[in-house]
Amino acid sequence: MNDTSTNPGKGLGVGGFVLSLVAIVGYFIVGGIAAVQAAAAGGGTTTMIVWCVICALALLLSFMGYRKSAAAGAKKGLALAGIIISAVALLLSIWVTVGLRAVANSPELQKAREELKESLNKGFDDLKEEMDEKKEDIDQELDSL
Repeated sequence: MNDTSTNPGKGLGVGGFVLSLVAIVGYFIVGGIAAVQAAAAGGGTTTMIVWCVICALALLLSFMGYRKSAAAGAKKGLALAGIIISAVALLLSIWVTVGLRAVANSPELQKAREELKESLNKGFDDLKEEMDEKKEDIDQELDSL
């Protein structure tokens, strides 16, 4: 039986592996949310920076578990898998963070946001005018009664 007394890095390795799985699966969800934030409001980079920290923690835990297991001469498979998975998740998250920052600061997106804002304001103004006209028509009909 290989318990934590013979493998001091087992707990860290398992913890790092589990967190690395969360990091890689969550990357797709969080990356999508951050992309929507970037397109809508020019944000998203903060979300991805927080996700990069989670990926780095998974990498750190896995690495610590690997080192302790290797020093004890015990199995280190989960810790190694955690290192690989969390490194991939971290690299992908950094890549998306850099990309979102470039997109959020792009002049094309700023121009598109301004055009959307102008269109919405014009639409609201037109709607307000129509409502004012309808109100006047209703007031006239009520006065005639």
